Amino acid sequence: MSQFRVAKFLAACEDTTYCLEYATQIDGPPVTSSALIEKCCLLTDDAAGDPTHFMIDRAFEQLRLDWRFLTFEIDPNRLGEVLAGVDALGFRGAMLSPRLRQLAGRLANDRTPAAERAQAINS
Repeated sequence: MSQFRVAKFLAACEDTTYCLEYATQIDGPPVTSSALIEKCCLLTDDAAGDPTHFMIDRAFEQLRLDWRFLTFEIDPNRLGEVLAGVDALGFRGAMLSPRLRQLAGRLANDRTPAAERAQAINS
């Protein structure tokens, strides 16, 4: 599994509905137990007042996905480590706050042409 699978997922997303549909198609590590629940997350350096968590939880409900969405407030200087951790923990996808997208674009070793032009990773 690529260290930056999460960044590739983000680069492919244009809107939330597409992100959720795309996330269901990403090849991930084999599920070793039916008790495991798929998980996605928001990575941000300022979670206060961000409605993303609420909206994604409602989207999961509407799509009837038994998935969990978590919000993590992180230090932008450690974004590379955080993305590696998200990948190592088997998250199906991640969204970045606007302030972290450009930083992620510089960290990703595999970007779509759109991400190259924007010099950022879009969620």
